[in-house]
Amino acid sequence: MAGNLLGFSLPDQMDYIDESTNTGTYLTMLAETDLLKHHMIMDRSTRFGLFSLPHASAVIRETGTDRRFAVDSWFHDNGQAYVIIDFRLWKSGWNPAAANNE
Repeated sequence: MAGNLLGFSLPDQMDYIDESTNTGTYLTMLAETDLLKHHMIMDRSTRFGLFSLPHASAVIRETGTDRRFAVDSWFHDNGQAYVIIDFRLWKSGWNPAAANNE
């Protein structure tokens, strides 16, 4: 289940650390098989908000521009598309639920 709270009591529920670790592993596998052509994998990043819970995401950097992107699977249920968003926007506390209400 998306996020941490909906599946909190479920024994196999993954949290944001699990999700970001798995995403980093998948990205590494893509890079090792030359399927990640225009991006480099960066260290995982964590954000902390004054009024929000901590959160972590895998990060990639576009080789031609040095733009960074958060690659985040935590926002949606397993099997749904990852959120890939400008790193600075993600770091500022962005989340799709809030963005949809704007």
